[in-house]
Amino acid sequence: MALALGTAACGGTQASSEGVGSQIPPAVVNPMPASASLSGRVHRADGSPVAGASVLIAETDGSVSTGDDGTYSVSVPSESTVTLVASAPGMAPTYRQPVQLTAQASGMGLDILMLSTDEVATLAALSPTNRATTGGVIATRLHALVPSCAPAGATIAVRPPQAAQVVYGHSAVADAVSSPDPALTSVQVGDGDVAGWLVGAVPPGSEIDIAVARDGCRVAVPAPSLGGLTYESGMRVDALALTEMDLFLEEAP
Repeated sequence: MALALGTAACGGTQASSEGVGSQIPPAVVNPMPASASLSGRVHRADGSPVAGASVLIAETDGSVSTGDDGTYSVSVPSESTVTLVASAPGMAPTYRQPVQLTAQASGMGLDILMLSTDEVATLAALSPTNRATTGGVIATRLHALVPSCAPAGATIAVRPPQAAQVVYGHSAVADAVSSPDPALTSVQVGDGDVAGWLVGAVPPGSEIDIAVARDGCRVAVPAPSLGGLTYESGMRVDALALTEMDLFLEEAP
């Protein structure tokens, strides 16, 4: 998986000063674009909310701030691609994987993870090339579309290999995201948690191909539409920033 109703008014005849009639063209009222909504919660790795964070819609530059509980809600044009970017003082920016919503869809539960700048730098430094100041971090979540494709036991590979280092995570605390552990050799967490941290990820301009190996399963391409929301394949990676990506596992033919 490589990451790159109108109405018309009747026309009439209007007399001019010379007595010559002129036809007024029908007026066309353009339909209002259908809308959809996105909502979720901005939180830290330990599950605590990030209050006052800015959630920006990259394609329109519109933004909202999270409440004391970290929640946000935005209205967006339907049938369009939307990329959310979260920022807050002391935190590294987070780029959410682009999503597309159908008309009047309500994409609830699109949560956004934020890490401090120090946390992202520490993760990026786990790369063999030590990209502590130039690399980004991609938090990859795996979702099983069928029970037989549960994420635990899967492996994640990156091509080219030097584009990022895969570090798997384990869950030790309830409601917290998985903690990266370089000693692990496969996915240890359940559905929807961060299965792998791709650390020291290359900055924009380079392509990263992410492959997931799981017996009898494959990554669904394109991703399924869930509740009117579809995850797009592209993503943005910046130096010292966090990117969140969701992949869906289906049975292989």
